[in-house]
Amino acid sequence: MRRLKKGNTTELLKVFIIFIVYLIYNSVFQTIFEALNVHNGIITMFTGDVLFLIGMMWLYRKELKNSLDHLGKSKRKFIFKVLLGVIILFAVNMIVGIIGEVLVPSDTISDDNTTSIYNLSQISFAYTLFKTMVFGVIAEELLFKQSLRNVIPNNVLFVISSSLIYAVMNVIYGDLNSPYLLTDTLSYFAVSAALATMYIKNNDNIVFIMFIKFFYNLIPMCIMIAGMF
Repeated sequence: MRRLKKGNTTELLKVFIIFIVYLIYNSVFQTIFEALNVHNGIITMFTGDVLFLIGMMWLYRKELKNSLDHLGKSKRKFIFKVLLGVIILFAVNMIVGIIGEVLVPSDTISDDNTTSIYNLSQISFAYTLFKTMVFGVIAEELLFKQSLRNVIPNNVLFVISSSLIYAVMNVIYGDLNSPYLLTDTLSYFAVSAALATMYIKNNDNIVFIMFIKFFYNLIPMCIMIAGMF
């Protein structure tokens, strides 16, 4: 995979711009749609997310193609590694959940991944499906893994940085006075760190990580759908 050369600031500038766009595009589209007298929040969010997703896939099309080409010829081995990755994520989530329960006891038993999916589904099921199974799997992994890896070649620094940024991005728009802020941050950080470590261990193959996250998100999604009937 590509590494940032000494003195090369182009890739760093690219990543900086991408994160700025990620932080503001919802507000920009909201302003545009309101000017057009369209006040449907789902349409606004969906439009922005789709365009950001397309943009990320285009910007990192070479990395995506390279990852697809190096997934491995053995389907059985690939499936085993994906399932192992999913199990590791659930194990990490469970361990962090136990630690969180000790630090801040809670009346609920749902993990943060399941809770966030359920809360989003209260707004729109179709949007939840897209945001969780497509945007969260492709766009977010390209943003928090691939883009940062291109500018942070050091393994330890990459895992810490990418996981910390991911955790902050997931809690910053919530209730910052919540007693569960620390445990939520820890949960997001731990899961992201586990994914980042698997990413490194598999030669920076971003598509492989996308498969793991897809199935990790699929289980609570299926549980939520089952509960609707």
